[in-house]
Amino acid sequence: MVLTEYALRSMGFQEIEPDSPLTAHFHHVSVATLVGVTIDHNSIVRRTVTEDFGLPVTVLLGNGLNEMCRFELDDDFVKNEEDWCNKHSVRAPFVMVIVGPTAKHTSTQGKWKQGEEAELVTYETFHAAKSTLRDVTERAAPRIYSSVTVEFSNLGHPVKVNPVTETIAGKLDDGRTVHDLRIEMSGALTVSKSIETSEVEQLLTNSIDRLRDLDPRATGFLHSAEIETDSVRRFLSYFISVEIATHRAFKSTGASSTAILCRDIPPKVSSEGGALLERKYAEFRSLVERFTWCSIVSWSSITDSEISELRRLKKIRDDIAHGNNSDVALSDVEAARLLSLAVLRE
Repeated sequence: MVLTEYALRSMGFQEIEPDSPLTAHFHHVSVATLVGVTIDHNSIVRRTVTEDFGLPVTVLLGNGLNEMCRFELDDDFVKNEEDWCNKHSVRAPFVMVIVGPTAKHTSTQGKWKQGEEAELVTYETFHAAKSTLRDVTERAAPRIYSSVTVEFSNLGHPVKVNPVTETIAGKLDDGRTVHDLRIEMSGALTVSKSIETSEVEQLLTNSIDRLRDLDPRATGFLHSAEIETDSVRRFLSYFISVEIATHRAFKSTGASSTAILCRDIPPKVSSEGGALLERKYAEFRSLVERFTWCSIVSWSSITDSEISELRRLKKIRDDIAHGNNSDVALSDVEAARLLSLAVLRE
């Protein structure tokens, strides 16, 4: 939402004077709830992302937003955490993705106002810094949220990462904190499963390690489905993530497939027989064929049940594509979600 000049003046904003520029380095902070689990009250688990996104990326998991933010940035996230959680209908634990710091940036244009204590609030300032941070966050946060969802779903309990809010904050050269206006969304509650801190630490480590193996397009569609409200779009996004992950996995089965195909061929026809079977392998084109073959060759946890479920869900997808179905039952949306998570765990 673009604010008018009158609204900005009413809020106390004023123009930055060219002879008094603001210089600061910045972080982007994204917060989500980890729905479906509870962790030890005083736990803060921190992991550094090793994947190169162009800026440092850190992931924290804990119960206290302000405690987590102070732990990493020496600054509170909100003034009154309890009121904030009630307002947004969210509860701990939280996943916090922090991108930055950036290099120092100087702004001679835009608006600012004095905040509480040693704090400035900005509007339409530091465009380059914010653009860089948002670019990195748009690439990193969905993949991290998806990886956390995939890994924590190993608990055998419904787990979901719900993005709640994001903000950009920085430190001025004189030590004051500068905050960008925040963009906020609503959250949700559900039944939770308690897990020990040691297990949280391992799961978060596994989530970060898994990033390099997850297809960014597949996790992108998973993340889109997780934040979507329309049942048809959610279903299709989950299903597309299955398709992408399946075709990617199939392309990596070459050597293993050749070994399995040729294993029982008699030596006397090993050359021609092996060539025949390899041609048949190369003819696998359909999603179900490739899904089944990956289940044989490389996926350890996919069974006949998941293959049958894929066939059923594919029919729903085809009916949507052909205009024969304009709605999807929530149970089928959840089935597509579970199948997506199962494939991405492989």
